[in-house]
Amino acid sequence: MRISEYRIIKQPLSDRLDHSQFDKLDIENYFAWFKEMKDDRVSYFTEFVFGKHLSEVSDTHLFGLQYLLKDSLKARSKTSQEISDEINMLPEHLKRIHEIENYVLIEPSYSIIFDIGLFWAEFLKAKFSSLDWGIEARPNMAQYGELCLNESGRKVFCPIWIVHILARQVFEGSTSEDRLQKLHSYWLNIFAKEQS
Repeated sequence: MRISEYRIIKQPLSDRLDHSQFDKLDIENYFAWFKEMKDDRVSYFTEFVFGKHLSEVSDTHLFGLQYLLKDSLKARSKTSQEISDEINMLPEHLKRIHEIENYVLIEPSYSIIFDIGLFWAEFLKAKFSSLDWGIEARPNMAQYGELCLNESGRKVFCPIWIVHILARQVFEGSTSEDRLQKLHSYWLNIFAKEQS
């Protein structure tokens, strides 16, 4: 497995990776694009990481993925202009207290983060048939524009968003090596309780 050969995701609206810039039509187009490509990405990811298509996924398949994150994350320093632009996008009350990261993760990091979150979510969907994909379309939510799993029409959690946060923690060395495993166990318990 050579990370340098990992197939990069060509996202629509890639000039606006910050989903807070999406309008309603962008949200609809992004979700339509996702539904069309997700099965292909899961298939590609399992072939790339495990060397074969997995007809069934177990917890053990998930546990090594944090090491994949650690080994594949690449970043570059942000320019002073990028930092300034990011600060200017913040609401006034957050400008003095919000800490801006001085780096940005670069490809293939984003594609791997996306695919790990997708793989994890598809695993949970296979275990809990009440879960289905959705997208957070309420502009006042922190996860606005993020893909999420819904249960009975209500947002449950955003796995790709969670993996992105985990990836930053892994890159900064501020999380345990079993954090993804703990997150997985937590969500398994939540969904099991809701279905009982």
